[in-house]
This record gives sequence, structure tokens and C-alpha cells, in this order.
Amino acid sequence: MLNPNIISLPRQGASFYITEWMKTLLWKYYFWAVLALDLVSFIMPYERRVWEMVDMGFFLVALAGLFGFCWKKQLVARLFWRIFFAAFLCWIPVYFFVFPPASVQADIGKASPVAVFALAAVTIALHVPMFAGLFLYGFGRGEIWEGSC
Repeated sequence: MLNPNIISLPRQGASFYITEWMKTLLWKYYFWAVLALDLVSFIMPYERRVWEMVDMGFFLVALAGLFGFCWKKQLVARLFWRIFFAAFLCWIPVYFFVFPPASVQADIGKASPVAVFALAAVTIALHVPMFAGLFLYGFGRGEIWEGSC
């Protein structure tokens, strides 16, 4: 007769580990998709203005943070990611509503408020998971930052 105490599952059960593995995998797929979309937008042939270069810098740093979150790597300091998250969250509306992207102006001639709002809505919707990942990376209680502030 087998002793039922020989095989003991963790308290959460096996399904907990499967869902955690799937979440991690989905985050990694999201990272690669955002990287591909951002690379395509960066190589588009239009004249870049100063604030578009600033936006490119923000997105490259955000991608680095998303990489650190997806692969559970410490990049820079946790305080940096907390400050960057707030700055990045403030930058996106400023970029779209104060400095309309040149791609919108090139397609329309003069930036239509409807076109800028539509582009901003789609871009923000696609980047909501990035905001969530950066927030969890900077403010979350994960094993990534154990032993640091």
C-alpha cells in the first residue's frame, strides 16, 4: 500500500506553477512584440524632431525595464525604475497632445486633433501592459529585488 504522504504537492498546487509559467511566457511574447513594433516605427522614413528623439529614448529605457521584468534581472537600481515609471507615465500624454508625432503631421499635412487622439489611444492601449510591467518591476514585491531597497 502506498503512503499518501510520500508525494506532497505545494500548498498552491501544481496549477499555480503552470499559470505562473504561462504568465512569464506571455510577458516575454509581449516584450518581443513591442520590440518588433518599436523597431518598425523607429525605421520609418520621416524627419525626426527633438521630442521624437526624446520619445525614442524613453521607449528604449522602457524596453530595458520590461526586459528586466520579463527575465527577472536587476537593471540599474529599483529607485531609478520608480522615478522612470512616473516620468514615462507623464511623458506619453505630453508627447501626443503637446508635440504631435511627425508621422501624423506627414500623413495629414496638419495634425488633426482626431487623428492625434486616435493614434494616442491605440498607442496607449498597446502600451498599457508595458506600464503595468514597469510598475511591477519598480514597485512590486518580487524575488528580483530581494535584499535591495
